[in-house]
Amino acid sequence: MCRDVGYCTFEERNNNWITIKVQGNLEKYEILKVIKFNSVRKRMSVIVRNEEGKILNFIKGADMTIIPLVEGLDDQNDNFLINSTDEFAELGLRTLMFAKKDLDGVS
Repeated sequence: MCRDVGYCTFEERNNNWITIKVQGNLEKYEILKVIKFNSVRKRMSVIVRNEEGKILNFIKGADMTIIPLVEGLDDQNDNFLINSTDEFAELGLRTLMFAKKDLDGVS
């Protein structure tokens, strides 16, 4: 979907690095830890270091797993997110969500 709407594309990966193109700009991330999907967590996480040295956590999972983890949305965006996923569910569609969190300074 990300590729289909022209936002980003996967470029390259090896055991230590992944490179993606986001809106025409290459971004390279060092892979620090992959936490595979399991039925308890109901999500997958990848902890990476970007080229500026920031530590980030990217997660993907079903909407009902990810939405409760999202912090800092205002009421308008929160309502849009929940209403959109509800509409998709009524159409019989499943929603895979993707989020990131900056882990610098998190203990």
